[in-house]
Amino acid sequence: ALSSLFLMLTLAAYAHWQFRKPWGSVAFIGAAWCWFQVDYGTVWPVLGILFLDALIAKREVWWKTLLVGVAWAALVIPFVLYYHIWDRLTVPTGSWRERFVRNVFNLNEFVAPFLVMAAVALFLTHRWKVLPAAERSLISTGLGIFVTLLLWVQSVTPAPFLRYTIVVAPVSCLLMAWLFVRGVGQMRALTWVGAAIFVITPWLSLPMHVLRP
Repeated sequence: ALSSLFLMLTLAAYAHWQFRKPWGSVAFIGAAWCWFQVDYGTVWPVLGILFLDALIAKREVWWKTLLVGVAWAALVIPFVLYYHIWDRLTVPTGSWRERFVRNVFNLNEFVAPFLVMAAVALFLTHRWKVLPAAERSLISTGLGIFVTLLLWVQSVTPAPFLRYTIVVAPVSCLLMAWLFVRGVGQMRALTWVGAAIFVITPWLSLPMHVLRP
């Protein structure tokens, strides 16, 4: 719960930083530092996506993004050494394919249906030129976090436990809510229908059941 909370706080602070709100970069560094203290595994791929987005969005002032990254790293590195994080890596159980199938199943079944995430990506691509910059950034980074975390968990965790991926559930809910609201236009009743199908039924997860372990 704490990890999910600080993930969302970090995303909110990132938005403030990117749109030049007062003390936005300081809030981002603080939120990301606190998140590291409660979850020193998930924070790395997510910050990688956020810094990549910042560098792409503001190429002309890339050095400012770099300074924020250096400041955060300077605050975190002492704790990386203190916690002996690199000594905590363990030998994975099972084959790469077995772990990948299980991680995909966990994400699809308990975090976000892959069918909906694919629909989010397609709709974002279709509406890219007409969406506000802040909205594009939020949704694209959310999708990037979802995909990157799957590959990260697959690579660094010893077993495909749900607890490694459930952290991004709030981000997945945000993406699905965006799709249900933006995708139906003026037909608001369909938003409630889509939300009810997602909450009450397993239908949206069924297409990926071909990969059930």
